[in-house]
Amino acid sequence: MTVDTTPQTDRVRRPTTRVIAVLYVVAVLVVTLAPMPWAQSSLADTSWGILNPSAWTARESWVGGRPLEILFNIALFIPIGYFVAALFRSRVLLLAPFALTVAIELTQILLPDRASDPRDLVANSVGAVVGMVIAVRRRHADTMDA
Repeated sequence: MTVDTTPQTDRVRRPTTRVIAVLYVVAVLVVTLAPMPWAQSSLADTSWGILNPSAWTARESWVGGRPLEILFNIALFIPIGYFVAALFRSRVLLLAPFALTVAIELTQILLPDRASDPRDLVANSVGAVVGMVIAVRRRHADTMDA
């Protein structure tokens, strides 16, 4: 017989955190896949998005764009990285935020008023890594305090 030594607050907090994480992922999907009312027909010029090799090598892919948009993409994925690292111990699951951002960018290729951009993929991944680092450091700090 195994005895659960997890503190009561952790047992209560984990399901709540999972619900919040799922709701947050749904919100991210809505924000990243819903039609953009300000979309321009110029989005059609970015054919094949992240699958287009020239999108990765073109100078405008990396120096164009707005810094605020890049910061928004990073901030958008910090909670996702945090939730994954805080809720799951499996290292394979740490790839989930990267899989999510790739899925979003691939789906955006199919949407006429969305743009799939390698800069977004990188910014989202950076945000996820930042979130994971925060979760791991917090976990480590909690174990040091215990």
